Amino acid sequence: VQTQNVQTQNVQPENTSSTPQQLPPVVAGGFSGGFRPLGQPSAAPSASQQQGQPANVDSAANDAEQNIAPLMAPQPQVQQTQPTQSSAAKPERDDEVEDMRAAAERQAQRIKAERAKALVDGPDVPARPYGAADNTRSASPQDQQALAAKLASLEAAQVPVADAPQVVAANPQPAQPLMSKPLEVHGNEIDHPPTRSFPMDLFNKHLLRNLRSGVVFVDHKRRVQLWSKGAEAMTGIVSDAVIERPLYPQTFNLRFEDGTGVPMDRCPIVQCLETMETVTSDYRTLNAENQEVRIEIAITPVIDESRHLNGAIIILNDHTAEIDLQRQLKDLYEFSVLDPLTQVANRAEFERVLEEYVRAFNQSESFNCSIIICDIDFFKSINDKFGHAIGDEALVAFSEMLKKYVRSQDLVARYGGEEFVILCADCDTDAALQRAEQIRMGLYKTPQPMLDGKSISASFGVSELRPGDTAMEFFVRADTALLRAKELGRNRVVIADQREANRQVNTNEEGSLSGMQWRQQRREHTALICEEFKTSTPVPVLVEKLRGFIVEKDAWLQRVDQEFLSMEVDFEAPNDYSRKGSFTMNIELKEGDEDAGGRSNKMTFIRVTIFPGRRKKWFATNHTDVAPHLLSDLRSYLMINDEASHLSIKMATEDVRAN
Repeated sequence: VQTQNVQTQNVQPENTSSTPQQLPPVVAGGFSGGFRPLGQPSAAPSASQQQGQPANVDSAANDAEQNIAPLMAPQPQVQQTQPTQSSAAKPERDDEVEDMRAAAERQAQRIKAERAKALVDGPDVPARPYGAADNTRSASPQDQQALAAKLASLEAAQVPVADAPQVVAANPQPAQPLMSKPLEVHGNEIDHPPTRSFPMDLFNKHLLRNLRSGVVFVDHKRRVQLWSKGAEAMTGIVSDAVIERPLYPQTFNLRFEDGTGVPMDRCPIVQCLETMETVTSDYRTLNAENQEVRIEIAITPVIDESRHLNGAIIILNDHTAEIDLQRQLKDLYEFSVLDPLTQVANRAEFERVLEEYVRAFNQSESFNCSIIICDIDFFKSINDKFGHAIGDEALVAFSEMLKKYVRSQDLVARYGGEEFVILCADCDTDAALQRAEQIRMGLYKTPQPMLDGKSISASFGVSELRPGDTAMEFFVRADTALLRAKELGRNRVVIADQREANRQVNTNEEGSLSGMQWRQQRREHTALICEEFKTSTPVPVLVEKLRGFIVEKDAWLQRVDQEFLSMEVDFEAPNDYSRKGSFTMNIELKEGDEDAGGRSNKMTFIRVTIFPGRRKKWFATNHTDVAPHLLSDLRSYLMINDEASHLSIKMATEDVRAN
């Protein structure tokens, strides 16, 4: 580095010549690259440097830059006196100083590079890769002492401070002491840095210590070889209590999901060691706070290359929080889609599924759907007579009856109050009508314990989804059929309209109170009355009595078959003969046996079914009330007026029906 002369004021001290002479600066301070002009005292070392601590990268770089700056800047030119010292030793001193200055610059450049790298990589100096040796080494104390002695001799050989002109920088920086920073020598000559093996045991120890799952090692005799911290926290058993002891299910109170203890013959550890296969299952146990937790145990056998069993690894995972979350989600789902009393779908879920069924019907040509709406007859009287708590039990019993007769793809929902809805997927009107009739007869024949052994009945409306229907139109059509069933006297099934009403209603053995196999009847309208009776009178006698009934009523025989008779009977109002109408009456006679006190008695079973016939204005609205009078006349002719001959079920709403 060459200094430049700058013209300043002419100062003529004594014994000086007019020829200016350049004086090289002398290195002062440590190897950090700091310089000071001749005669300037060195700054005192800092506290950290006095303690022998190396300065950080930033301070070293700043020191190097600040000490080199005066050398790189133009030096002011002053008129100096002729030095009294001989200039023979100048070239030697200049070469040494230049070497020192070049070394200081290289040190400063290295510090700058390290500082830039630290700024790019982060605020902290990145750590060395594991196993790699450092490529720099600190200078030995002998090297530092030799260098200090050499620098001291050079400084002593300089021109005395009193005789040398003072060249002061604009911002002088305090010089650093020589021994404030260790000398570092790069070891680039090392091609392969030394490495050491990876401490796998240390990592395994930290893993087992911090793993939340419980880890247990057992040998082939079930003796515990390791009991991790996670196992201690999960079971409340310290490792010292189980190490080198056989592990049993009773050791940590292992139980099944139903709360029963795990016997030794069903111990998962024994199963794993015997089968040499992984065993996974869920159990219950008690934690350190004596609280029940649910854990998953996974047991894996440890087999060496020679297929020798060395033991097993047991992993314990606490699933209590997960199971609680699943239970909460299930409760939330059930609360949102299920009726809390009957545990069938609520109205919101029904409306959602109904929209999906209508959408699927409009998008597919092969999908069809029917709906059944049912309502318990005279339910208010049940609440008034037995109380609301018993009424709730009756609703639950009715919902169970509905679920008994539906398939997995069907939906049973409580629409409101005592009204329920059944969505039947892939079901046409005939199938829906048959299912509704089965439910009606099943409910009618089933005594309810909460109602003192009496039965309840229900009315049903049926409709099939049609092209172009909306969900509301589909539902309203079935609801209208339900209202029609109530108008016709309740305890019956009505389909949506006249076009759909021409359907076959099966009354088979399942719907028979006597257990007899009655024939299927195909009628346009739903039966107004369908009653069964029994009598000891033989069939031939009953046939003769029927002849008298036919003559008196002036009935018109429509069909006469073996054990079956169908006729049309005109009926007039008792007080007004102008009010007339007709009924279609079907009568079936079958002989059978009845078990009475261990003896079999010969009995004749009779089924009477009355359908509406030709209807005029008055009769169309009153035939439901008139039909029982016609049945009463027939019972008088056949001598089956007593209650013992009437096969009926006691209804919980008999008083309401009588009114």
